[in-house]
Amino acid sequence: MIRKAAVASLFAALVLSGCSAQQSTMSATQKKAVENSLVYISESDFSFKDRINKKKFEIRSVTSGELQFVWNDDLQMEESALDTSDWVITIGDTSGHDFAVMICDSRTSEVLGYIPIE
Repeated sequence: MIRKAAVASLFAALVLSGCSAQQSTMSATQKKAVENSLVYISESDFSFKDRINKKKFEIRSVTSGELQFVWNDDLQMEESALDTSDWVITIGDTSGHDFAVMICDSRTSEVLGYIPIE
């Protein structure tokens, strides 16, 4: 398990190093949230995870309307566990279905869950 986490962290660092222009405008907390999201995706059961362009991502604040759609480990999250200071991190090309929408805590960079893609 430790080896898997180390490999995933190394993978996240390599992907982020290829995104230097976008990465330079991000705070350290945002960079860590993207790294954590990449690790979450690599360890997930998402059937499309190998097709996600991990060099393409966007960070923004979650809207109150999105809070009801957040899931974690196949369970819908309670809206009270989330707030609009949390981040939506979209990783991949959204023109198709090969992307992931992750929700991260803006204070801790922890992945709180994801919004399923329809």
